[in-house]
Amino acid sequence: MLKNLKIGTKLLSAFLITTVIVILLGGFGIMQMHAMARNSDVMYEQMLEPLIEMSNVAVNFKEARIIMRESMESTDAARKQTLIEKRNTIRKSVDDWAARLEPKLETEKARTLFAAFKEANLAYGVCIKKTIELDKAGKTEEAKASFYSAETENTAKELQQAITNLVEAKRAQAKRVAELNRDKAGTNTHYMGFAIIVSVLLSIGFGLTITRQIVVPLQQAVAAADKIAGGDLTATLTST
Repeated sequence: MLKNLKIGTKLLSAFLITTVIVILLGGFGIMQMHAMARNSDVMYEQMLEPLIEMSNVAVNFKEARIIMRESMESTDAARKQTLIEKRNTIRKSVDDWAARLEPKLETEKARTLFAAFKEANLAYGVCIKKTIELDKAGKTEEAKASFYSAETENTAKELQQAITNLVEAKRAQAKRVAELNRDKAGTNTHYMGFAIIVSVLLSIGFGLTITRQIVVPLQQAVAAADKIAGGDLTATLTST
């Protein structure tokens, strides 16, 4: 069929075929880059950001306990009130964090760990509320006894462990996602390499085919012209 086409049509066909190959290769590459970009967004929004917040919660919990001890030791009423308010602000930030995190939990393990955290947080909150009420009432020694009691210490340890479990679980999940993304990036690289090789081979194949379809008629035309120049008026040339 190519033999019956004019040279201009053959050149246009070669250009169009090459253009289609480039568009397909570019489109494939763009799709893969978008997929990797989405994976990066998921990694940040669902893994890195919550992990940072969890680490901050762990730090805030320890800070709140330190503030509570300072509050009971302080004899300055204004200072005591400032410390209590600061401690309440930290507790509120933990509660706000928990409210934001709960709807984002995707696995059964994560929901189970979070339920354990909520239970420990509630139990610890009850103990601390009792301590604060005693301290506000001026019963400092009783407040200290409540704060350092086995019940409060145990609930504090349980809450700390619950936070640690959440952090470790999220870290492990982030590691798995990172490994999956890395594997997918490697696979995409292989696909891109394969697509490039196939595109190059197809371009070469089409180029050689089109070139042959152009060169052969030209060679026939030159041969016919040589015959005519030599006096052979029977030479013919098929129009292309």
